[in-house]
Amino acid sequence: IVIENMDTRTDGISNNQRPFAFAGKDKTARDEDGDGSETVLLESMGSVDADGVIESYVWSTGTTQIATGASPEVALPVGEHIITLTVVDDEGAFDTDEVNITVLGSDFEFSDIWLEPECGTVGQDWELVESTAASNGFYLTVKPGTESIQEPPAGSEGQIVLPFSVKGNDNYTLHARLNCPSFDDDSFWIKMDNGEFMLFNGLKNDGWEWIELTTYDLADGDHRLTIGYREDGALLDKLYISNSSDKPIGSGGEATNCETPSSTEDLGHSKNLKLRLWQNQPNPFSTTTAIGYRLEESGYTQLKIFSLFGQEIETLVDHYQLPGDYELSWETSGLPSGTYLYTLQQGESTVTRKMTIQQ
Repeated sequence: IVIENMDTRTDGISNNQRPFAFAGKDKTARDEDGDGSETVLLESMGSVDADGVIESYVWSTGTTQIATGASPEVALPVGEHIITLTVVDDEGAFDTDEVNITVLGSDFEFSDIWLEPECGTVGQDWELVESTAASNGFYLTVKPGTESIQEPPAGSEGQIVLPFSVKGNDNYTLHARLNCPSFDDDSFWIKMDNGEFMLFNGLKNDGWEWIELTTYDLADGDHRLTIGYREDGALLDKLYISNSSDKPIGSGGEATNCETPSSTEDLGHSKNLKLRLWQNQPNPFSTTTAIGYRLEESGYTQLKIFSLFGQEIETLVDHYQLPGDYELSWETSGLPSGTYLYTLQQGESTVTRKMTIQQ
């Protein structure tokens, strides 16, 4: 006869399961008033006792007790702190867990970067979907039937490229606002700068939710985040890169990478009448449209196509032109249906119109 110990967490107390301690996620705070310390909330949510109740919560650093209770507030000096939570149940069994809390000086500047994927350089394998539940009103997902399970997509068609900049050398946490409805639709390939793609799988959740993905040691300056699809059905709304480990809430802050090139009102001419930009014909259109404009003066001239969120798509004119009327033809090159902007600029004069692609 083999007798198995079915309770591996008894702590020597017969037929009693030890409680489970959870001291919360690591967090970062800043000394807001410059007095050398900051009040921080300690959180034990997730601590449970399967066969009883937890009767005491004790928080300590080293051998020094600093607080008691499930969710106490404590003043911590500037620096790094390893805090131990000890929970004891109604029969005397206990468990411990640690949380790392960093209190930054008042002169420390947080670097928060909010990125809308649709405002990056988006490959044609991705699909822009309008949704009131998404930040900025849109999210991205790979086109149905398109998957890259074993290896990241090699070409730009399957990638989203998002340039950004950080101030100061530091460790930065990447969060993503995702909606991954099943275990068959819950993964992406991600890489930073010229590094290797990393697989992020098991991201299933219930509705839009911020998920912490990884951390990067980044130097001051410019960087590039690249997202590759893996499973169709995984929905990507927004990204957050910060030297704070705090988890975002809601739809996050205002994106730093969505800048409309100029006013989207259909004025058709600049305010000083040096430029006139006609409505493209036909509009809406499927593959090809004609764009006409008039220049009243000679000068260096640019005509560009943008997404509705400011992503530059194509430059049609980029050289010196004389006064006169001009017309050119533009092919969409497989762009998805939606509203786009075309902008004419000469010197300080700029005019923008909208056009609609319907596939």
